[in-house]
Amino acid sequence: MRRFLALAIGVAAAVMVLAGPAFAKGPGQEVFGQLLVAGPGLSTPIQLEGALAFGPYGEQATAPDADSRDFSAFVLGSGLIPSDTGYFGLEPTGDLGPRYVVTVRLTKPDPSYVQQDLYPFAKGGPVFFNPPNQTGLFGSRLPSAWWYPPAGILSVLTARGLPVSPSALPLPATKKVPAPILDAGSSKVWIALGVIGALTLLLVGGALAGRQRSVRAA
Repeated sequence: MRRFLALAIGVAAAVMVLAGPAFAKGPGQEVFGQLLVAGPGLSTPIQLEGALAFGPYGEQATAPDADSRDFSAFVLGSGLIPSDTGYFGLEPTGDLGPRYVVTVRLTKPDPSYVQQDLYPFAKGGPVFFNPPNQTGLFGSRLPSAWWYPPAGILSVLTARGLPVSPSALPLPATKKVPAPILDAGSSKVWIALGVIGALTLLLVGGALAGRQRSVRAA
């Protein structure tokens, strides 16, 4: 039953991705974009810019440089362009681990952007989640679903600073609780109370000793 549900989700999501992209790219017109990844262990977001080597239906174009190849491979592997490199499936049942926010922008010719949640250390392998109510990079509706990417997709990010495992993440800083500071007035009050307490103990002790001597004399 779970396998059937996963298949149904995958088919429905693929139909959404393929349905009616409103992309007005002319023949030979290049598409440029930017990738941003923010999350635990990153002092600043990972940033990657380049030309997208794929069209709205997955048709391949030329990547002019290494950054463009990495940018295109990540966008394709994250499920934002129709492909068979990964698959849509059910929500993972194991521990997801820390969440990273992925933002993919197309800057020209037609600006657009998409955000995804990436769980690189999820039990069973990395997984993406598309938050609801988003339009895809090329104008089609982006399905709100879980996407299981191909192996090796994280290499684009680890080469640019993403921790390779949860154990590489920095430990949270512990806050030191400062010792209470007493002002001069408060300290005088406590000293006076201490003196009164000591005198009280002496008086009570003296009274008891005198009573014991009186009893013995009688």
